[in-house]
Amino acid sequence: MMKKVFSSNLKKIIIFTINPLNEDYLKRYGYDFFLKKDIEIIFLNLCYLLYGNERTKSAGYDKVGRCPQVKEIQIHNYFQLLEYLSKFSEDSIIYINITAKAKLMFMILISKIPYIEGSLWGGIQEKNWAKNKNLIQQISSRIFSITRNFRKKIFGKIDHYTSILIRKINPPHIILSSSSVEAEMVSDERILLNHTFDYDRFLMNDGMPKPSYIPDFKYYVLLPNHAWMVHDYIINNAEKDCSMSKNNYEKLINNTLDKIEELSGVKILVAGYPNATIDEDVYINRDFLLGTETEQLVKYSSGIITHFSGAINFAVIHKKPICLINYNNFDSDPRFLNPIRSYSNLLDIPINYVDNDIDIEELVSKGIFCMNFKEYQNYLYNFICPKEILSRKTELFWERVLNKI
Repeated sequence: MMKKVFSSNLKKIIIFTINPLNEDYLKRYGYDFFLKKDIEIIFLNLCYLLYGNERTKSAGYDKVGRCPQVKEIQIHNYFQLLEYLSKFSEDSIIYINITAKAKLMFMILISKIPYIEGSLWGGIQEKNWAKNKNLIQQISSRIFSITRNFRKKIFGKIDHYTSILIRKINPPHIILSSSSVEAEMVSDERILLNHTFDYDRFLMNDGMPKPSYIPDFKYYVLLPNHAWMVHDYIINNAEKDCSMSKNNYEKLINNTLDKIEELSGVKILVAGYPNATIDEDVYINRDFLLGTETEQLVKYSSGIITHFSGAINFAVIHKKPICLINYNNFDSDPRFLNPIRSYSNLLDIPINYVDNDIDIEELVSKGIFCMNFKEYQNYLYNFICPKEILSRKTELFWERVLNKI
């Protein structure tokens, strides 16, 4: 194990990310909090380095520079990464907010900069529902998967175990976790039990005046998941076999929203999300609310409609009823099917297929929303904010991290 003496005179936090910055991300990463503490945040965008030029540009992750008040630097190769780590090494700590493979962990090791590990975005631990197939189907599916990606899987395993070895040599200064079970099982003083970024947003917005974009009338909120493959989907090569086209989705979702509004008499607003762009706007005669606080849209709503979304966390926090909607086309895509089934299972909420008007009429007639208070509470403790944290003095996410440092 490599021992490092960490300076308590922290002046810089270097954050590894692949997403271009916007004001929402600055809030999430504690920009205002650290500014008051005279601590600089430096963002090293590793998207080009990890995914290459083509995928970075296709996903729109090359569009940096929207927050000139902070350093946001695109890294194109490992020599450049080492150069900047050397430049910013004094009185600094790294926060790894991405999946870090062996080569990246090696760069951190030779930089001699302490690091924090653990991304607390919050949300479900996705279950692979393909395991519900019969034994023959499971075996054949497994064999097909291995033979199709044999070389990739072998090198993936080598990278995984190499990364573990490097972490043994150069362990993190702090390991962030939102799991009480993990914190109890691992007796390691480096583990810091913390709430998630979404719960932090809830705390930061507490007492905030009602935003001007919140209407005075009753409304529902759609938390979108644009499955024609943008951003993270493209980064992970999922667009190659997407089961839903943008044009088909546009027809389906607009018919669904229009019909629910017609039958229920309640307006549906469409929430944006942090890295959404206007190019994703497929909604007819309704605004795609970019640059707004999803937490506030959920807070003042009368119900949440979604396929699946990390912003379901806000519905749980504010105890809002949820309606999970789905289309048959998505059932052939495990990237979509597994998450929606997992949310349904954990929150005890049915999945409603709304491919046609008859489906939608049946949904509205029987009641659009469901809410199981017991499962909401369990979900809150397991995936958003541990019970132990709720019982303590209220602290912001980064306040708790800084106290640990």
